[in-house]
Amino acid sequence: MLSVIKSNEEDTEVQIQMEAYLRKRVENLQSAGIQANYEIRFGSTSVKTGEFVQERGIDLVALTSSGWSGEWTWLSGGLSSKLVQILDIPVFIVHVFKSGSSKSPHFGRILITLDGSSNSEQILPYAQYFGNKFGHEVILMGVPQVPESRKYRSPSHIIRLIRKQVVTGMHNYLDSIANHLKQKNLVVRVVVTGSQPVRAIVDVVKREGIDVVMLTSKGRGGFNNLLTGQVALQVVQQSEKPVLIVPIQSN
Repeated sequence: MLSVIKSNEEDTEVQIQMEAYLRKRVENLQSAGIQANYEIRFGSTSVKTGEFVQERGIDLVALTSSGWSGEWTWLSGGLSSKLVQILDIPVFIVHVFKSGSSKSPHFGRILITLDGSSNSEQILPYAQYFGNKFGHEVILMGVPQVPESRKYRSPSHIIRLIRKQVVTGMHNYLDSIANHLKQKNLVVRVVVTGSQPVRAIVDVVKREGIDVVMLTSKGRGGFNNLLTGQVALQVVQQSEKPVLIVPIQSN
């Protein structure tokens, strides 16, 4: 566990309170048979988290979509976005419920978003791991980048034809990925729907009873509106489901 205090004054009441808080959390995990420890650092949360990840060889960063504000400045959506930009390991974002702690997590149904690019496919090893470890079904989702004809001013038959071609191509692509995952003993299904990524993903999450969404922070070149960290953060906010983001850094 890592906590970063913005103040550079290490001998503060904030540090004492945070140490007590983290010590209790660690004790709870240890009593459940989980190895755990904690560390407190001072300065910029994103910078110190990045340094900690590099020093300790961390494999995954987990945080909530929001947290304490003010002097303690805990884990906020702004931090989530920054971490996705600077880290090269998965970032797991959990939605915060106003009513308090949510029930124990369940990862039975996993949604994977792909756009046909090698960038988006970097999520697949994690999909395979989570699917074999937790899930009973993996759903591969594609969002065609063509408006539905009723929402477009061009002749509707032209838009329908273009969209049909794109949808068919996306189905073929996702079916090939699905067949590969099925050979890894996963239960896989393909969904191609919508034209606006966030809305389409949120709709599928609700309709299919998705437990966790997995995607990369960057998809096909020029289509940054499809698979981006910002899309993932919006999905967290609107669907209230955890999102695993695999950052893809620009070359």
